[in-house]
Amino acid sequence: MGEFNMRERGRVEWFDRKLGYGFVSREGAPDVFIHGSKLQEGSREWLEAGDIVEFEVREVTRRNGGKKAQAFEAKLITPVSTSKPNSEETI
Repeated sequence: MGEFNMRERGRVEWFDRKLGYGFVSREGAPDVFIHGSKLQEGSREWLEAGDIVEFEVREVTRRNGGKKAQAFEAKLITPVSTSKPNSEETI
């Protein structure tokens, strides 16, 4: 692959546990699609609206040939359900 992907942070706008996907808002950039299978090991398997996550953004090709941004290697930083962060870092 050879390309460097910077990590970003964003807030989960919504996440459907049954479907296993949702969207994350980013400051100054369009929302990005996130799939539960792209969460790093050690994070829970689902997200909640308001959670803060850190992730890499990669452009993927859709079935129709179009491109979309998608979050990969996502890590839960601050769960909305608690005021304690899941990491030493906070936003």
